Amino acid sequence: MVNRWCRYFVWSALGLFAGNAAAQLFKADLLASEWKAVSSAPVCSIVHTIPAFGKAVFTHRVGGGELFYIESANKILVSLGEVKIEALPPPWRADYSPLDIGTVLAVVDNQPIKLSSSQVKRLLEYLEKGFNVAFTTQQSITGNRYNLANGLGSMRIVLEAKNFEPAYKLYQICTGEVTAASVGKREKDIALEKMMGYVKRDAALYSAAINGAATGSASAKEYGGGQFKEQIFSADSMSADWKSSSSAFACSLTHSIPGFGEARLLRKSGNDEIFSIESNAKNIFPAGNTRIDTLPFAWRTAVTPINIGTVLSVEGATPIVLKSTNIAQVVAQLSSDVKVMFTSLHITDKNMNNISKANNGTLRVVLEPRNFAAAYKSYQRCLGELIHYTFADVARLLLGFPEKSQGLTAANKAELTRVARYINADKKILGVLVDAHSDNAEASPINEATSKQYADWVSNYLMAQGISAEKITARSHGEKFPVATNKTDQGRAKNRRVTVRLDTEDTRLERAKNAAERKAALEAQRLNPDKTKVTPDDINEMVEGLDLIP
Repeated sequence: MVNRWCRYFVWSALGLFAGNAAAQLFKADLLASEWKAVSSAPVCSIVHTIPAFGKAVFTHRVGGGELFYIESANKILVSLGEVKIEALPPPWRADYSPLDIGTVLAVVDNQPIKLSSSQVKRLLEYLEKGFNVAFTTQQSITGNRYNLANGLGSMRIVLEAKNFEPAYKLYQICTGEVTAASVGKREKDIALEKMMGYVKRDAALYSAAINGAATGSASAKEYGGGQFKEQIFSADSMSADWKSSSSAFACSLTHSIPGFGEARLLRKSGNDEIFSIESNAKNIFPAGNTRIDTLPFAWRTAVTPINIGTVLSVEGATPIVLKSTNIAQVVAQLSSDVKVMFTSLHITDKNMNNISKANNGTLRVVLEPRNFAAAYKSYQRCLGELIHYTFADVARLLLGFPEKSQGLTAANKAELTRVARYINADKKILGVLVDAHSDNAEASPINEATSKQYADWVSNYLMAQGISAEKITARSHGEKFPVATNKTDQGRAKNRRVTVRLDTEDTRLERAKNAAERKAALEAQRLNPDKTKVTPDDINEMVEGLDLIP
């Protein structure tokens, strides 16, 4: 889709069409493009100049409804017939395809193109979202008073979206669609000038980011009569990407920053969410306070650049790590198709490319929003399925059973479900150890059968949750190894138990080591019965460690 869109964009930008017929493209330059709101009751208008052709006009008259027309400058004639209307995504939204708005019949007039009310509504919708809109004729004709080359050809008129949004807000105030109490004409003009000034104020920086020119090479700029070095690291808007990866234990989004490193949004099981910027060995982000600002695209002049805050960068491969509040702000801006820029006020000369030792300067790292929203949705789906507990949380589970139990309780099942989910997700889990115990309320054979029933209930439930029988080692011990007195109800309740433990390579090694130490202790006791003694707790640990005394 991206390649198809790129071809389409180049085709539209250059005005090239199929066939040998001549083609003409009329559109404003991006930086010079402008929409002007003209408020003069009872008529409200927005006007967009189309160089070498004429202008496009939205107009609203009280009692007369809303109109849109394209007006020629009495030099160019749009051919009679069908004109195709398309919404063209901004260049940086390469993940969007051109959208067909509809068609309109051109007429012989100085206002050859006029839209219906439904088409006006769709046109406003797309321009407000930042889409350019193209009107394409099948032929353009010539006449004695027109300045087209002889012969038939296609014509394409493109309306630039840049600066449309602030002008449209003033238009809405004029028409009454948006109310603004006590807003005078001078105040409106000031607001519009302020919005228009954002691009002019940061024109060089915006231009570098949009064109992908700032990809890691330092550029010198003059400020206040002195020269300092500036580095901007940013992905090209057309090729920038966010990639999501997911597992049961980690969800992440990564964004490559050419020449610098990458940005990463990460959440691991049992840990808080982290947003970090990592640098490569060649470019080290300076330690100290770093500003975080939004960087709207040039065409979004109604979106105000704002300061999100500051973060303390540190030395190392991961100089910037955001707190939860800043993470939410950065995610919100990227999700709204707004760039986020990290600015270090000074560059040290340590290991920095193209930075003179005689000069300090500014380093900027820009995060592009292209494809962030789609990747973030995948990230959120991963979070919904993330196991939020760690191995330590489920490595050893103790289940209690009421007297004369009839099966697993709801609480038992909930705990075992957590364990089973972890086992299924973690390939390092080699097995499950199930040891069941009873009290001494009945005769020994009955107590043995009771503990066997406990072990079977647990094992069968784990198998029902997808754990293979080969991974489960289950044993029942009856009343042999109490952990509390059997003379009280509370003590007997503690003795009616099942321990469930996860077995890994590490636990097996640890268990083998402990078993060897206990066997050595037993042998020492046998040889010197008066000097050593194995306690009941030692015996219980041996049993639950599957290290029974021979």
